[in-house]
Amino acid sequence: MPATPRDTVERFLRAAVSEHPEDMAECYAANVVIEMPFAHAALYPARIETGREELRARFGAGRAVRKYERLDNVAIHETADPEVIITEYDLHGRLVATGREFTQSYLMVMTVRDGRIVHTRDYTDPIEGARLLGRVPDLIAASVWISPRGGFRAGPSPPRRTRPKTTSAKWKPKPIVSGAASSSTRRRHTSPFIVRLSKNKL
Repeated sequence: MPATPRDTVERFLRAAVSEHPEDMAECYAANVVIEMPFAHAALYPARIETGREELRARFGAGRAVRKYERLDNVAIHETADPEVIITEYDLHGRLVATGREFTQSYLMVMTVRDGRIVHTRDYTDPIEGARLLGRVPDLIAASVWISPRGGFRAGPSPPRRTRPKTTSAKWKPKPIVSGAASSSTRRRHTSPFIVRLSKNKL
């Protein structure tokens, strides 16, 4: 009988703080979709399609940078959908290079099928994540740009504006028609007073 979603989540959490965090990969299906709505594109894509072995390598490489030591405030919520389960937890650890302690809070919405995670939506603090990766300057550079006129605003630097090329049409004078004007032109430009005066002379 396959493990229930709760069993899978509990195994995932135990592996996260074990001596072999790469064992978390065993909780994932051969192909999995991971979404991170709070991720910044400069650091990590908001959606990836990956596999178990790629995750195993990623989790194993992370062990050289940070060591997860314990969990806190764990809450597992089962939902009306038997395949979907929500997990909240705080993950405490230490950076290997400096020994600095850190805490990351997570909320994960997992879809578990046949005892394996096939889809997960992960919510965590992107700023703390950038600190752990040593990429806070990259996050700032991608999030704020300095205006040439002074001040700053959120968002990446806007594309440079280029003035579109315009071709101004040369003015061409209307040709002057020699000779007498047509009767319609005379009527259009003749004063009513002159017209009456002409009729009186006749």
